[in-house]
Amino acid sequence: MIITFISINSGLLSGQYTADSALSFADQQYLRGNYSLALKEYQRVSFHDNFSDAYLLFKIGDCYLNQGDWTHARYYYDQVIRITHDDSLLVNAEIRNISTRIQEEAYKRALINLYSVHDTVYRQYNDEINLLFGITHFGLTEFDTSRYYFKKIVETDSLACAKIDSLFSLKKMLYKPNPNLAYALSLVIPGLGQLYAGDVPDALNSFILSGSLVGLSVFVAYQYTLLDAILSILPWYQRYYMGGLENTNEIAEKKRQERRSSIYRATLDIIRESKNKQETL
Repeated sequence: MIITFISINSGLLSGQYTADSALSFADQQYLRGNYSLALKEYQRVSFHDNFSDAYLLFKIGDCYLNQGDWTHARYYYDQVIRITHDDSLLVNAEIRNISTRIQEEAYKRALINLYSVHDTVYRQYNDEINLLFGITHFGLTEFDTSRYYFKKIVETDSLACAKIDSLFSLKKMLYKPNPNLAYALSLVIPGLGQLYAGDVPDALNSFILSGSLVGLSVFVAYQYTLLDAILSILPWYQRYYMGGLENTNEIAEKKRQERRSSIYRATLDIIRESKNKQETL
């Protein structure tokens, strides 16, 4: 009977030790950036009743987040928000939850979640929340509001604020090229929209090819008949013309996004530099 008790007790201790070891191993793999392996270990531990807690759910969410699986990450952060009594864990879960919305470019949903953040949390984590507000409004192309929140993060650094103002004053970088205008220009003269968007090689290609097709149609009409020119050349011209219009819109949109991205990255660099400077003082 005593032997049986010792055997059972040893088995329980062994099970507890295994769970502890697995959790420690998962934490090590997470710190090393082995998120897939860490996730498997966290999930294995989660089946153990004694380890179904908010911290474990949070770490599972982090693994999914670092692997770019926003939906599963958000699911686990929602679980943390519902069950945790740890204020720090709660806030971090909320911030990461909102981050997944931003990653999915679901900016309106992210904004709704941000406005639901409690004032006490906002005051305690104002830099993190302001950053999320700035990024969300930037994604919604509400650049003046975005600049306001970015500047709030570095409001004690007048030089950083001035740099951010200087970046956001570059309207050409934020709003141009206009895809609709580029489309209209190419509608009138093939290649003109690409030239406006700054893609000179594609514009030259369009000019040359369109001009060649027009010239060829004139030659065919002169040598044979206008009907021959229409039947033989027009389908090719129309095909290239419509393709060029779609291409123009894509080029302009891509160029505008590249310019906006450069301002966005430069703004984050200014904020990072300002915060690093404050930490060294």
